Amino acid sequence: WPFIKTGKYTTFAGVTQLKSGQNECLEAKYTDVTMKICEGSSEINRIWTVFEHCSGDSITYKQLIKVLDVAPPDITVKKYLTFTVHDYDCFADVILPDFDAFDKCSPINMVKDVSTNFGSNGNGPYFNIPIGKYQVVYSATDGCGNKSSKLSELEVIDKTAPVSICKQNLSFSLDQSGQSVVSANQIDGGSFDNCCLEFLKIKRKNDPVSAFSYSINLTCEDINYPMLTLISQD
Repeated sequence: WPFIKTGKYTTFAGVTQLKSGQNECLEAKYTDVTMKICEGSSEINRIWTVFEHCSGDSITYKQLIKVLDVAPPDITVKKYLTFTVHDYDCFADVILPDFDAFDKCSPINMVKDVSTNFGSNGNGPYFNIPIGKYQVVYSATDGCGNKSSKLSELEVIDKTAPVSICKQNLSFSLDQSGQSVVSANQIDGGSFDNCCLEFLKIKRKNDPVSAFSYSINLTCEDINYPMLTLISQD
């Protein structure tokens, strides 16, 4: 604004009135025309007029003032998202949670968006998403075009244990050396998993020390109907 070379003045309602002392004949005032740029931003065209009442002279000065919203919205999201596959297969149905977005200056026309690397934009639902890790991008754009984004990590996991099924009342013959190798597959009665059955292992039920293995050797010591335990892992 125009600079008046005196410290003796007061301003009220857009009018600058000099106090008594040097340049006391001067008076400055302004008018504003405000134009809205976007929801939280505006442009002020200010016209200053400085009068010298002693001589009757005056000058005008145009000043452009821009009040701009350049701050993006604040976003709050969950950093990690976990979904579990169905009990009957290895896929999950995903509905993404909403998120909070706050903007001080331009909140009315704020637009929220969700995008993923396994489907189109939006919160879903998304059907039959396979096991794996994915990314979800939450974004918010305020009424003046300022945009902010945050990333969430999404993982689809299998939490359903496999089902072990054993054949019953099996008989195995020992060879001439008095042994018989029995594998886990031989006593498997249809064990299954909703995703992928990785392996089957067995051990003697009354043997707490030995580890599970893919097969065991039956000997003459097992002739009194040994009980075998089958374990399955996905």
